[in-house]
Amino acid sequence: MNGTLKKNNLLWSSAVCDHEFGFLRLTSDSLVFESNEHVPKRVIPFSSILSTYAGGILRRRLTIVVKGAQQKVVFTVPKTAVWRKNLALINPRPEYIKEKSKLNGEAGILSIVENSLIFQKVEGKEKKVIRIDSIDSVHPRGILKGTLAVRSGNIEYDFKVSKADQWAEILSFAIQMKHPTGNKPQVAPQSTQNTQVKTTSPITSSIISGQQKSYYNQPSPSAHRKLNLGTKSGPTLTTGSNTKPIAPNTPKTVSKRQSIAQGITATRAPVQTQSSNRANPTGQYRGSWPMGQDYDQAFQNVAKNINPTLGNASAWEVIRNPRNQSMLVYAAGNFGSVYKVRFGDGKIYALKCFTKKSTEINMRYEKISNYLETNSGNRKFLVHFKYFKDGIKTKKSDTFYFPILKMEWCEGQSLNNFIASNLNRPKKIKSVAEALVKDVASLQDIGIAHGDLSGDNIIVNDKNEIFFVDYDGMYVPGFKGTKSVEIGHADFQHPNRTREDYSEKLDNFSTLVIYTSLLAVSEKPSLWSDFNDDNPDRLIFGKNDFKSLEASKVYAEIMKIKDQKTTKLLSVMKEALSRPVLWDGDNPNALLSM
Repeated sequence: MNGTLKKNNLLWSSAVCDHEFGFLRLTSDSLVFESNEHVPKRVIPFSSILSTYAGGILRRRLTIVVKGAQQKVVFTVPKTAVWRKNLALINPRPEYIKEKSKLNGEAGILSIVENSLIFQKVEGKEKKVIRIDSIDSVHPRGILKGTLAVRSGNIEYDFKVSKADQWAEILSFAIQMKHPTGNKPQVAPQSTQNTQVKTTSPITSSIISGQQKSYYNQPSPSAHRKLNLGTKSGPTLTTGSNTKPIAPNTPKTVSKRQSIAQGITATRAPVQTQSSNRANPTGQYRGSWPMGQDYDQAFQNVAKNINPTLGNASAWEVIRNPRNQSMLVYAAGNFGSVYKVRFGDGKIYALKCFTKKSTEINMRYEKISNYLETNSGNRKFLVHFKYFKDGIKTKKSDTFYFPILKMEWCEGQSLNNFIASNLNRPKKIKSVAEALVKDVASLQDIGIAHGDLSGDNIIVNDKNEIFFVDYDGMYVPGFKGTKSVEIGHADFQHPNRTREDYSEKLDNFSTLVIYTSLLAVSEKPSLWSDFNDDNPDRLIFGKNDFKSLEASKVYAEIMKIKDQKTTKLLSVMKEALSRPVLWDGDNPNALLSM
C-alpha cells in the first residue's frame, strides 16, 4: 500500500475527461485526474480555479473554469453537487459561512471567521459573542435537520440553523483539510437526545461582552484559501483589541492555512461487534452519509470494519483495481462504490457500499432479493445477491454499520468493451444482440424490469454469456403503484421518462436502442468510431438523437445500410418516441419477431 489515498485524498470518484475514463481526486491543494490509459495525469491547482458549474440534463458534467483565457476542463462524475459543494469551500462564498441562528432561544448570527466558529447574539444594545476555537464533533440533529450540534470539550452547543447538514459538511470538510491522514476527529452520529449546552465553564468557551467590533462583518477568508477552524489549544477571552489564552497552557503558533484546532481529539465510542446497530436505538443513522473515500479507508482494514455476519473478514483479500493500483474501488456509480473481494473459500464477490442515504433502500433490496429467490429460476443472467442492512463501519461512525450488497462476481467485460473488441466479428455481435433481447423478454415474463440497461450495466463473458448488474432501479411486482428511484441513463432511455413510469415494460425502449445499435454496428463497424468515440456512457445513440430522430446523423448513417431489420427497428424507434414511455409496441418479443 503506497498510502497515497490515505494521506492526500479528501474526495474522489470515477470520472470521464476528454473521453478518457479514470478517477478524479481532491487533494489538499489541487484537483488530480488520473486516466486508466496511463497518460500523464492532469493536475489543477486550487489557485488556478476561477469557478465551477454543473451541466447536462442529468447535471453530471462538472465544468472547472481555470485561469488563462478562462479555459474550461469538463469532467463527467457521479454526485456533481457534492463535488461543487466541496470545491466551493476552496474559495468560500459569504452564504457558506454566515447565517441567522438561535442558541438556547436567543437569536444571533453563526459564522466562520478566520480560525473560529463564532455565534454573536444581540440583547438590546449589548452584544455577546461565543467563540469556539476547537471542535471535537459536529452533526445535524432533528427530523428536519434544523439543529447543528457542536461539541467542544465538555460543552455541547445546539445551534438552530436552516441547513444544519450543510454546516456539518462544511465543518467536517475543514477537519479533513487539517487531518488528511485519517487520524482526525469524526463527524459524530446524531445523538438521540436533544442536548443543550452542558456547562458554561470558561475553560472551553468564552463569552465576549460589549464588543464594538462585529465578527460576522469581517471579510471572509481570502481567495483560494481553505477554511480555517481553530489554531489554539483552548478558547480565548477577548477584551478590546487584546487576546489572551484562558487555558493554562499557551498555544503554539500555527499557519493560517491550517484548519481545525491543533489539539483536536475525537471522542470515540467503543467499537461495536454485534450484528445490529445497538449504539443507535432507532436503528437509523442521522449524520451525513459516507462517500467513496470513506469506504475506501474502511476497506483498508476489512477485519476491523466488516460486520462478522458477512463472514471471517480477516481471511478476505481486497483486490485492487488493475487499471489503477492506487485504487481499491472497482467502480463508482450513482448510488455507490463497488469493491472486488476474494473470500476465505476462494470465491470472489462484489461488495457494493451505498453513498446515498435512502429510507427506501432496505425495503427495496429485501423485496428484490425475496422475489428473485423464488422466481428467477435458472436465469443465469440474474446475479445472485444478498443485502446486509448492517454491513460496514466507516470513519463516519465507529458504532454504526452501513448497508452492503454482496453479489457474485461476474468475470467478463462491459458491453461497450465487448463491442469495441469484436468489431471484426459481426456474427458474434449479432449473437449477443439476440441473446440479450431474449434475456430481457425472459425478465418480463416474470414481471421484472432492470430499469437502467446501459453499456456498463451489461457484462459479457468469454462464452458470450450475458449478465445484468446493478439492480438499484429494478422493478418487481411488489413495487407496483410506487415510483422508481432513478430514471436511468439518458442515452438509453425514452426522453419523456419520469419516476412515474415504473412497470415491467420499463426496459422496452432501452432494449430497442441497444438491439438497434448492435445490429447496425455488426453491419457497419465504422459507426462505432464515428458515434461512440470511446465514450463509456453510451453506444452510438445519444439523448440528443431522441429529440429529433430523423434529423440525427446516426439515423441517417444507419439508413444507408439498407438492411431490412435495422430499417424496421428505426421505424419502431421513431414511433416509440411519439408514444407513451411504457408503450408495448417495442417489447422484446416484438423485436425478436421482426
